[in-house]
Amino acid sequence: MRLPSVLVISLALATSACGPSAGAKRAQAFLDRGDYPGAAQAADAELGKRPTDAALHRIRLRAALGMGDARGAVDHYQAWRAGKGEDLGGLRTMAM
Repeated sequence: MRLPSVLVISLALATSACGPSAGAKRAQAFLDRGDYPGAAQAADAELGKRPTDAALHRIRLRAALGMGDARGAVDHYQAWRAGKGEDLGGLRTMAM
């Protein structure tokens, strides 16, 4: 009987850490309001602390595209993914 409860607790702990970071939520809030420069600044600031946060990178891509900076979005994507392979979420963002 003890094994199932350990599995349930382990699963609950593992999934509680999922989801966007606080910084990504903050940057997303700017994006949701249509404040693309604010979203870009928030994402850039957080990326300095969490350079591997994919959600932040995708927000940064959307912010660049929202400001009409397609070249900047492509450059950011290429720098982010250099040597790592493609990120389908990032590619979908740029294809929209």
